[in-house]
Amino acid sequence: MKRAGMIAIVFLLSLNASPLMAARIMVGGEGDPTGVGSNFSFQSNTYGGGYYSAGNGFYNNSGFDWVNLLINVPTPYDANGNPILDPNQYVIETDLFVNIANPIINPSSVTIFFYGVGWGGGYGGYGGYGGYGGYYYPGIPDGFAFLIALNDDPYDYNPDGVGGWLGPPDEAGNQLPLTFNATANIPEPTTFVLLLGGLAVLAALSLRQKRASER
Repeated sequence: MKRAGMIAIVFLLSLNASPLMAARIMVGGEGDPTGVGSNFSFQSNTYGGGYYSAGNGFYNNSGFDWVNLLINVPTPYDANGNPILDPNQYVIETDLFVNIANPIINPSSVTIFFYGVGWGGGYGGYGGYGGYGGYYYPGIPDGFAFLIALNDDPYDYNPDGVGGWLGPPDEAGNQLPLTFNATANIPEPTTFVLLLGGLAVLAALSLRQKRASER
C-alpha cells in the first residue's frame, strides 16, 4: 500500500540583476507513480522546469524508510553563461526532514543534503503535524509516493513549465536540461554533514578570493 505525502525543496536563484527566480523541487504524493530504489535520477525539461506527477512520478520502493536524502545536480547557468555559485542565491526548504546541511556549490555541481527524522521547528512538518515539540518530520517512509516539480512557479503543474535548471549556453545560446541524481540513506550522516560544512567554508573562501581578484 503506497502512502502519500509531500516534501518541498525550494531553490530561489537571483541571476545577476534579473528578478528573483525559483527553481522549485516539490516531492508530494499523487497518482500511481513508478517505484524507485534508494538511488534514482530525474531531469529538467528543455525549459529548465518540469513536473513529474501521477503516472510519471515516483514512490519509495526500496524496502527501507529514508532518513536522509542527498541530491546532486550540475550547477545551473544563467543565459549569460555564468554559473550560479553564490550560496546566498539559494534558499532550500523541506517539510519532511528536520535538518538541511549547507549546500555545496562549485562550478561543476550543487549538492544538497536533508537529514533527520522526528520533531523539530522551522518550516513545519509534513501534513501540519504540530504539537508541543514543534512539527513532526517523517522522512520518506517505505511506500511513500512522491512527485517532483522543477517549475519556477510553485502553482504551475505543467510538465512543460519553465524553471531555472539549465546548463551553460552553447554558441547559439541554447541551454541543455540538467540531470539530478538522488541517493537516500547516506551512511553516518553526522560525519557527512561535518564534511559538507567544511567544504562549504572552503567554497565560500574560494568565491571570496575570486571576487577580490576581479576588483
